[in-house]
Amino acid sequence: MTDNFSFTFIVNGLDAFVIYEYDGQVVVNLNDALNAHHWSFVEIFTEMLRKRWKTIDLLICGLGGASYFPNTVHAPMKNDREIALLREQFLTDKFCEIMEVIKPIKVMAFVPGFALLERDKMWINEVKFSRNYLPDYYKNYYDKASTIAFICPLPGDFIEQNTWHKSSPYHLEAINDNLAHLVSRQYAAEIAEINQPVVTDKRVVFDLERKLNRILPVSRSGIAEELLAQVNFVVQFLDVEETIFIHCFYADGKLASTVSDQIPAEANLKITTHTAKFDYAVTNLWGGDVFFIGYGADIYVLDEACLADNIDIVSIRLLSRFPAASNVMLREPFRAFRYLSVNTAFAKIAVKQKWQTRGNPNKLPFNERAHWVNKSKCDVCRLCDIPLLSDELGEMLAK
Repeated sequence: MTDNFSFTFIVNGLDAFVIYEYDGQVVVNLNDALNAHHWSFVEIFTEMLRKRWKTIDLLICGLGGASYFPNTVHAPMKNDREIALLREQFLTDKFCEIMEVIKPIKVMAFVPGFALLERDKMWINEVKFSRNYLPDYYKNYYDKASTIAFICPLPGDFIEQNTWHKSSPYHLEAINDNLAHLVSRQYAAEIAEINQPVVTDKRVVFDLERKLNRILPVSRSGIAEELLAQVNFVVQFLDVEETIFIHCFYADGKLASTVSDQIPAEANLKITTHTAKFDYAVTNLWGGDVFFIGYGADIYVLDEACLADNIDIVSIRLLSRFPAASNVMLREPFRAFRYLSVNTAFAKIAVKQKWQTRGNPNKLPFNERAHWVNKSKCDVCRLCDIPLLSDELGEMLAK
């Protein structure tokens, strides 16, 4: 911080956003996740911003989704591409709700800057909501008289003295703000390498099962017993030629795992991945991000009843060594007290959640997400209150 520059971090669970102040200018970077939260969270943080910073010169926020959900969760009735497009509109709509409260002078939306190279997932590169349509969407459904200026930079652009310099070579190659068509050309060698079949001996699966068993007492931390009781999934490895699974289940008050040559009749989920990704997840702290963010697994719903309590999240969580907040707080109570005393809004949310859920966060209404997997497009629109696109905008988005 200097005399004419300062920044403020505001914590939002595992996310955080930052406010930069320089020569009277206020820039708010919401990172990429606030618009994915339930509105009860968004209200608290947007109101906090409005009270402290009366004028926001530039709002920066992710427009679309970056995590695995719902694109790699599959069910018999789900149209993956159709739901992916609707999810992008949903996140765009929530972004517009944030804009409506904050009323920034300028907006710079960004889309997840990654390219998936596995051929069965490359379609996800194509389904991002075009930022070119954001001004029309906002005016159509929120503020017809809006004077917000929209900035849509591409890699290589920069902003200086409030001027957007379009220096990126991609302006000549982008098709409606999308660069997905360039992936096959720019990453041809990487695509060939990552999709090259590699066969691993099935003995590695027994080693991975032992590693999973070692972390289950840790990874189950913070998950309510009533959720653990529903855990019954299998993991299949795409790089092992033989048909072999790791079966993880709950029995006699404990989580257990075993290696099986078939899917048990009672299994509710099948997770497919590669041995190296699984090993990374169960071995490294925060390794589970290879699944949650890295699109490293596909989840197939075998029994839709498990979606009611989001057992897909629970199952993936068990394959991950994420640090538990409660353990950290017990280990460093003074640091935890200092954090909660400074972040009073977040502290109130945390206490309220703990009281309401009694250890089962999936009982909170805003954690309900089964409809993205087992409902039709029209049903999801009604449940999530997503605006029905006008004919004109609908035709634009369909191009």
